[in-house]
Amino acid sequence: MKASLSALVAVLLAPLVVWGETYEAPLATRGPADAKLTAGPTVEKAAGGVKIAFAVSAATDVEAAIVDEDGKVVRHLAAGLLGEHAPAPLAAGSLKQELLWDGKDDLGKAVAAPDCSVRVRVGATPRLDSVLGFNGNTLGPIQSLVVGDKSELFVLVRSWVSRGRTEMRVFDRRGRYLRTIMPYASETPADRTKSVGQITVEGKSIPVVFTGHAAGLYPLTVGMPRQTMAWNPKGHIVAVSTLATAFEHGLPRHLLAFDPHGGAPAGVNFVGPEIRPPTGIQWGHGEGDDPCFDHVAVSPDGRWVYFTHSTYENPHAVYRMQWGEDNGAGMEAAFLGEDMRPGSDAGHLNDPQGLAVDASGRIYVCDRGNNRVMVYSPEGKPVGQWAVADPEQIAVHPTTGTAYVLTRQRPWGGAPKDIGPLSMAEYKRWKARQAERQERMPKRTPPALIKFSAFSPDAAPRELARLEQDIELIALDGSADPPGLWAVARKMGLLPLIDRGDRFEVGESVGNAEGLTYPGYVQADPAHNRALIYGLDTQYKVRAIDLTTGVRSNFLSDVSEIALAPDGTIVGSGQYGADVLLRFDSEGKPLNWPGSNSNRASTAPFMSRGLGLGQRGLCVAPSGDIYFIRNGEEQAVQSRLDVYGPDGKPKRSALIDGMGLGDCGVGVDPAGNIYIGANVKPADHPMPPGLEGVVPPIDWLCWANGKWHYRRPPWYYSMRNEYLYHVGAVFKFGPGGGAFYGRCTMVHDQRKNGVSKLDDPASAPAGSPEYRSGYLMQQVRVAGALWRCGGMSLVPTSERLWGDPACVCMTSRLDVDRFGRVAVPDCFRFSVQLLDAAGNRLLRIGQYGNADDIGKVGGRDIYFAWPAFVDLGPDGRLYVSDSLNRRLVVIGFDYADAGQCRLPASE
Repeated sequence: MKASLSALVAVLLAPLVVWGETYEAPLATRGPADAKLTAGPTVEKAAGGVKIAFAVSAATDVEAAIVDEDGKVVRHLAAGLLGEHAPAPLAAGSLKQELLWDGKDDLGKAVAAPDCSVRVRVGATPRLDSVLGFNGNTLGPIQSLVVGDKSELFVLVRSWVSRGRTEMRVFDRRGRYLRTIMPYASETPADRTKSVGQITVEGKSIPVVFTGHAAGLYPLTVGMPRQTMAWNPKGHIVAVSTLATAFEHGLPRHLLAFDPHGGAPAGVNFVGPEIRPPTGIQWGHGEGDDPCFDHVAVSPDGRWVYFTHSTYENPHAVYRMQWGEDNGAGMEAAFLGEDMRPGSDAGHLNDPQGLAVDASGRIYVCDRGNNRVMVYSPEGKPVGQWAVADPEQIAVHPTTGTAYVLTRQRPWGGAPKDIGPLSMAEYKRWKARQAERQERMPKRTPPALIKFSAFSPDAAPRELARLEQDIELIALDGSADPPGLWAVARKMGLLPLIDRGDRFEVGESVGNAEGLTYPGYVQADPAHNRALIYGLDTQYKVRAIDLTTGVRSNFLSDVSEIALAPDGTIVGSGQYGADVLLRFDSEGKPLNWPGSNSNRASTAPFMSRGLGLGQRGLCVAPSGDIYFIRNGEEQAVQSRLDVYGPDGKPKRSALIDGMGLGDCGVGVDPAGNIYIGANVKPADHPMPPGLEGVVPPIDWLCWANGKWHYRRPPWYYSMRNEYLYHVGAVFKFGPGGGAFYGRCTMVHDQRKNGVSKLDDPASAPAGSPEYRSGYLMQQVRVAGALWRCGGMSLVPTSERLWGDPACVCMTSRLDVDRFGRVAVPDCFRFSVQLLDAAGNRLLRIGQYGNADDIGKVGGRDIYFAWPAFVDLGPDGRLYVSDSLNRRLVVIGFDYADAGQCRLPASE
């Protein structure tokens, strides 16, 4: 039976202790990995075990372990950076080290010493072992298609579940993957990346992060809507920036220019003429559910861009903009039709949709509300029309003038513009009402792709071929012979079509489901030659990826996060509203908790934030205890860290209390120290080293009046300061835990769920250091933390500044190995930090790169676009879930020097 909240909260808190001062890490950073062993390792019997001694030539990172005959570590002894701040049990301030081994393995069992050796390694250097999971033809929801002058197909892909994450991929005429241009490759020339947005950090240029929720590395591209992009004859793609997502409101709208190899075209700004100024915040999902469909066409000389769009407020007009090296003027009065005034005569339009131009520069407009295609001269004069029911998209062959028209009725649905903030229950009821409404609607006419003869002012085009299929998007390859089209069809994906004269030949889908889509939390399981990866695009599902072949398979469902226990079993947190911890065997089959007849153990209420985007942190400590960040806004506390025993029973409630809603990631070392991610920062240094002095530490709010309302690009294109909002820190707490004071309630909804002393920073124990909350809005004090190291991202802040757009769904995960080393994701610097238990930085691993930047196996070049989730595997390797590049990167380590010595036989 499900345990009541009162029964679980009744678990007593341990008495508070007097905590020492928290210090800022890293205290030291390792230099070049060129140190050597100058002595040892040697072993000799001693009271209490075996004494191990060694010495090194310089202060570097060291690692000492007991290994068996196969080189497998059976006991992790010590690791860290030698020097003044070396972590225990290493001696501080000395290059000579002595360690005492008690003869036991990591689980406390006696070891047969003659079968083992002591191994010491120094000067670790990361090595690329494998890149797994990416498949260029594994796509997702397609928003737009366009074919370039070399018959290359450009595909715009968006995932709303991953909070508007948007990519652009390129395929050849046969549908074979060629490259990714959004995000762009690491070697994209500076003249093409400058206007997209870059910053220089410690001498290296890296992309600006415009939105953390969606890993947006191009401005104004988060959640780009459905559209018909256009190919500019000058050699680049013209697209329309985003309208909004549920979490990005009020953005300015612009035309955008993509170079076909990534970045912006030479001599053209990526962000072009303005279509709409920023509108400010809207509640609920805002315009995020608006059934927007943008349409763009470009004149044959590349001088003019034509634009129209369909939203809740259809303008019933087509606009013309000039765009050159000066970036052009913004959108002016209607060029065709009349603003906001529909009509059916030659001078008006009603719900204009798809646009196209022919070789002579004539403009074709799908006038859907009038069931016709209108044709205009380059000067905007009507020259003819022909009847087509519900025309939505059009393409005109550049040589023959043949017109291809996709007919689709206007879609129903979408959230009303002023829906207001909704609870999850209210939103589900609204969606149910929408479904009932659509059931009552008259039967819809199925979509059709129709081929027409070339337009002539003297005679209406004739229908030559028709394909009735649920097609959503089309793009014409005008240089193919016979003519070819690409189509996106519901339930069939991306399809090639061939114009056979009187019919369309439909080819096989070029998409597949073989690759990873949006990999999230990762757990390395080398004992079974696999890694387990939670999919951010699939609710509550975990997949296994083979570490040799990269083949993925379904493994678990109905969990929001998983962790591997020392005994090889799997612990998972339940899905939304389940309030359970689950236990499985290594095959993913339910396994009863010890002393129970069920694999379900009740917890206090928690919310799996994001309806399938997972929890906030779950790990199994070396002791077998389960550490679980539970977010439920209980008693005015947003999140707290609870501890459960290996039997699944509550052991300690709120070991770390007062955590923020976005705080994420938890790891525990063999000594019981706890490491968590939290977005709390010093008031005088809100940006971590490297970003300080590069990113403005300003807490702007959309485009509201006040400071930084007119901030300059690239910062103008973000509705909030993403670096303040998402770049947090690792905090280390001792086994006794601790608490945050001042982070419990949300600014926009104070004390909704009661009042807690943790809400008042003045309630913190004396000597607790003072910080600011992530967006600098609130004073925060932290009790019990041993050190703080800035630079963990994503760790969304928890002020919840203005409602829904302050999303905290997308997070990251750190990990701690049995040496006490901490792997820290740093998405905003496209790397992973490796710290020791004292907070010294041993390594910064990786650099920016997109899916085409793979690196050479065995080499030093390691690329990430979004290394949000990490795991230090039991095999000593680092596993990184690079979600934007849709892949798993496995990293091993080489060493500047190593030594090994056989252990003495036991007496």
